[in-house]
Amino acid sequence: MVNGKEKAVILSAEDYRRLCGEPKGDVLVQRLAEAELIDVEFGQPKTRGPVRDVAL
Repeated sequence: MVNGKEKAVILSAEDYRRLCGEPKGDVLVQRLAEAELIDVEFGQPKTRGPVRDVAL
């Protein structure tokens, strides 16, 4: 307690998942759809991984 008020609770990861459920991608999609993101542009950065020679 801080100043007579509860400020934090420590839970195991197992208890947290039991209480909140497993995080899912559809929640993120829903939050983005509900947000006012008129001026935000989403782009996928181009990335190149390492290239190696392969004998065929």
